[in-house]
Amino acid sequence: MFFRNNFNIKIQSAFVFYFFLIEFLFIIIFLNLITSFSYTQMAIVSIVQLILNLMALKFLVKLDFISIPCMFVLFTFIFHCGEILKYGFDIPGTDYFPLELYASNFEISKAFIFYLLSQAFIFLGIGVSIKPSQNSIYRINQLSMKLPKDSKNTGRILFGIGIIPRLFLDVYQLYISSRGGYMALFTENIPQFVSTLAFFSMQVLSIY
Repeated sequence: MFFRNNFNIKIQSAFVFYFFLIEFLFIIIFLNLITSFSYTQMAIVSIVQLILNLMALKFLVKLDFISIPCMFVLFTFIFHCGEILKYGFDIPGTDYFPLELYASNFEISKAFIFYLLSQAFIFLGIGVSIKPSQNSIYRINQLSMKLPKDSKNTGRILFGIGIIPRLFLDVYQLYISSRGGYMALFTENIPQFVSTLAFFSMQVLSIY
């Protein structure tokens, strides 16, 4: 059974790699043929890539569409290409972040190529990391017993990392508001790194 399972892993990895290689080559060809995309072209290409990647994850990696990896691919698409879809298909609605105010079409096209490549590598990472196994139920049971312990340890670490920045921010904001009022808090530039660390402790407290 071990050799059979190992053979299945190699076959799956080979198919995943070949699919990634084809996708990567198509992106490179697009990059050489078209240096500046219209929003409609970007919208269509991104949708086609999404469908192909999800189908490959379904049939090559044997993942359900309603699974964490597939949902991650879908939400990555929505997060990065939502505005492009709106522009490309003339979807009505308020435009809070006009793309033309932030970059030229050439720069947006380069960013879009980077998105396509990142999606291809995400597919490759998912494909080679998920292995077919006859003992999937056993592994799920083992994981379900291990997760509570791991989550507690992770929570303690995150709380330890974030508690000092959190206390610093609370004391600092209290001092600022006592000197200049509540509105003074919005004029202070607190480093994002400190705010991110402080956010860890609040997340742990909200969970536990």
